[in-house]
Amino acid sequence: MKVCFIDYDYSVMGGIEKVLIDLAKSLNGKYEVSILSILSKNKKPYFPLSENIPVTVLCEKEKRLRCLIKDCKDPLKNFFKKNNPDICLIFGTYPIPILIKTILSSKCKFIFCDHGALINQWSDKKQTFFRFIASKICTKTIALTKRNKDDYIKRFLVPKKKIDYIYNPAPDNIIYKPYDTSIKRILSIGRFSHEKGLDLLVEVAKSVLEKQPEWEWHIYGEGETFNQTKKDIEIKGLSNRVILCGKVASTADIYKNYSIFTLTSYREGLPLVLIEAKTAGLPMVSFDCITGPSEIIENGENGFLIPCYDKDLMSYKINELINNDEMRLTFSKNALKNLDAFKKENITAQWINLIESFK
Repeated sequence: MKVCFIDYDYSVMGGIEKVLIDLAKSLNGKYEVSILSILSKNKKPYFPLSENIPVTVLCEKEKRLRCLIKDCKDPLKNFFKKNNPDICLIFGTYPIPILIKTILSSKCKFIFCDHGALINQWSDKKQTFFRFIASKICTKTIALTKRNKDDYIKRFLVPKKKIDYIYNPAPDNIIYKPYDTSIKRILSIGRFSHEKGLDLLVEVAKSVLEKQPEWEWHIYGEGETFNQTKKDIEIKGLSNRVILCGKVASTADIYKNYSIFTLTSYREGLPLVLIEAKTAGLPMVSFDCITGPSEIIENGENGFLIPCYDKDLMSYKINELINNDEMRLTFSKNALKNLDAFKKENITAQWINLIESFK
């Protein structure tokens, strides 16, 4: 069976791309796997890809949507004629408007994999429309969380047989070591973009680090708001305390060097970084944004869920963790519980069962 993964840009550093490439590698061999990318801003993908997984890029550079739809028309037609995939997994909403005619005219089964959250972007009429269209014309929709699945059923009246949810898996290369209470570093990882709430992070960091002179806060990632975040850090006088570490080839061995993981996003789908932090046994502090954190963090057990976007309470809870070694140690032990729901082999099995159901 031929399985094609479709992404807007498979080459960038993002949660969608990490999950897509990991899943493609897991399924390759059992199925004939390929990747179709609308764009490719980078010569090589950020996340390593097996050489025997063919990649087709439709357009060399980013353009306005109308131009992309026009310029991708013939390459799309040629791709499906030449490769004739049985199942296409569409990751994210951005490819949807480019693929509408192909979805309607092809015999292939299309599965829309929504890596965001419907309610988070409900006011964004364009994204909501693309989600609505995808849920209607695709064979099936896969949400990241139970909450998002329920929202599709309620808001779009999607039949229950046409939708399900599958969690992002915890990477199997996360390095765990027994929790070290002497480490005095807070960790955040993610794309530098507005929805990730780096502006909130800087405010919280200012409040926390003023009370904790021996602690630092490290941030890994890149993106369009990197320079603004750097400027905000400098204005707050935190340049020597809040460290921008840039991007790294792999985050797997980073977590063991930190004591607390913090997420300040305005919205999420299912934050992979929280799953990684849980796997590494780190206490977690996150805004209780829709959706995702509440399906990973058990408030008061392995971390703290903070009402959106209460910066003062987040600062207070981080300080509470810093000042209580025993609490951090307990949260670390509890983080390692209930990991089966995110184990890679279990998640891969769910995808295989889904694909096999279309035979």
